[in-house]
Amino acid sequence: MENSSLKSCGEIEQAIRNLPLFSANVIGILALLDDAESSFDDIVARLAPDVTAKFLAMANSAFYGRPVSSIGYAVRVLGFEAMRRGLVASLLLDFFETAARGTEFDQAKFQSQSQLVALVGKTLAELTGFERPADLVTAGLLHNIGKMVIAVSFPEQHEAIRRLKKTEGLSSAAAEQRLFGCGHAEISAILLRKFNIPDDLCDAVRYHERHDRAISCAEPRLQLECLLREAAGVVDRCRLPTAGLPPDLGEKLHKIVGPGKMEIQERLRREMLADGEPHVFQMRLLLAVELIEAELAQLFESRQV
Repeated sequence: MENSSLKSCGEIEQAIRNLPLFSANVIGILALLDDAESSFDDIVARLAPDVTAKFLAMANSAFYGRPVSSIGYAVRVLGFEAMRRGLVASLLLDFFETAARGTEFDQAKFQSQSQLVALVGKTLAELTGFERPADLVTAGLLHNIGKMVIAVSFPEQHEAIRRLKKTEGLSSAAAEQRLFGCGHAEISAILLRKFNIPDDLCDAVRYHERHDRAISCAEPRLQLECLLREAAGVVDRCRLPTAGLPPDLGEKLHKIVGPGKMEIQERLRREMLADGEPHVFQMRLLLAVELIEAELAQLFESRQV
């Protein structure tokens, strides 16, 4: 039996709310992002080079094929709200990746999984006609950040989870549930809410493993959740290489979007389904998953037995 220092989910939530995550400079940046009168020049001037690089990489992922070389340009192509979410994501990733150095946390695996979920999610969004594909990049990169929160902020519990996975063969989620009463997905969502990330994105992160959720993907407010859950499922079925993702993976996925949309539309026509029918989005999503999995099957082995 694990030791008595383990916490409940309520205690974890309170601890996250009280975490002094950032320096005074970063807190100042977040305040500027929340100030409608703030200057983008002021924001940019206070960003560390690593954070700027992470943000520009995210912006380029969100708008593949349209190079984003400056934050000012990103604001024009992404819009302020998407830019704000991207900067918050960059700050969070920079903080926790730095703090996790020297721990047993597998950063390489975390980065490969999150980057692939972001790429797959964005591609699913484009294939299905979801209006905010950049949100899938943000959600994909942050959907498992709760794992890093546990490793950095609750090291005893992180080690206990590792022991349970090894000795009892539990999944990460099952071990976390036993120790905390909640899993890394919920912890991720708690962290994002701390920084005023919109509810639909937080909910998508919170429920990305909940395939038992009885929801209608026809509802626009739930489509982000449906897309992220399918993207995470696609990646979970792939055996990712230890050397990292292929450098041209984004290009490969980008190339299937145009032909894929035409194929999906033709399949819907043959089924005599029209846009606006309640289950059309779900059908588009399932067909998009098939197309992406066929592409990834050429690059990665399947984890399915």
